[in-house]
Amino acid sequence: MTNFEVDTGPDVIAHPPIIYAAGLFVASMLERLYPLLRLETNIHYTIGGAMIVAALVLAFICFARFVKAGTQVPTSRPSTAIVTTGPYRFSRNPIYLALTALYLGIIVMDSNLWGVLALVPVLYLMTTGVIQREEAYLEEKFGQEYLDYKASVRRWFTL
Repeated sequence: MTNFEVDTGPDVIAHPPIIYAAGLFVASMLERLYPLLRLETNIHYTIGGAMIVAALVLAFICFARFVKAGTQVPTSRPSTAIVTTGPYRFSRNPIYLALTALYLGIIVMDSNLWGVLALVPVLYLMTTGVIQREEAYLEEKFGQEYLDYKASVRRWFTL
């Protein structure tokens, strides 16, 4: 980035929550038009609810790490630091893991099998239209510091 360019953040195709919400919308419409097998037990409410709670806790922890580092959470804003602590020790994208868990929790609670199928294009869009663009931006902005982090932590999850 030259001295005359304005840092507008990564050029992502859409805000990640919108991509996940679109997947849920498509799954909901498909379920209304072409209903699939529904679960006859109420256990899906417990499982889905637990997934939603876990997703919200993870998202809160991630947001707190961003605030502590003094950098932006929204993908449309410039990054001022690379967060490598907390959940970021295990995943370069724990907020996206949280969004995926939230999405799955909602479709499990709704017993919507279309949601599983709709998750495939959601994850494709997240990978190609958001994550890869964010990574290119972070590589350009932070150089070797980000490349070292990228080499040591997987995109989705590392143990």
